[in-house]
Amino acid sequence: MKTVAVSQDVNGGITEKNTILILEKLNNLRDSLFKNEIKFSKKAKEEKLYLFKNMVSKTILSLGNNSETYLKIVEDVNFSKLEKEDQDFILGLEKAGFKNSKYISEIKSYIDKENNLETVFSVVVEENIYLTLLNMELSRISGKLLNFI
Repeated sequence: MKTVAVSQDVNGGITEKNTILILEKLNNLRDSLFKNEIKFSKKAKEEKLYLFKNMVSKTILSLGNNSETYLKIVEDVNFSKLEKEDQDFILGLEKAGFKNSKYISEIKSYIDKENNLETVFSVVVEENIYLTLLNMELSRISGKLLNFI
């Protein structure tokens, strides 16, 4: 018993050390993402912010695309032919209220209201992970529906 406890402590220490190293590297990477060598004028920063706010939700986050794909899947006549796992995923989104997604509307609202580009960018990078995964899953399920035609 004592040997097992010692082994777990050793492995836990290694895991903790590796986790700390990974977090340090991520923090350094984040600094390099926001490092800006060009010093823009106030007017140029305003233009950049305007462009970012008006393009990010359409292109980077694909907010509208996710909603459209979801609605097509829900309304498809062949929805019941999908595998149970896929149906459960879509029904889970429906139960969570994705049709009138509070999540997506809050992201859009945040982007519209926030004036600090670096802050908006960091939020967009983080939320883009979830939305990209959602887009991939919805596209996969949508592709299955096309096979029933």
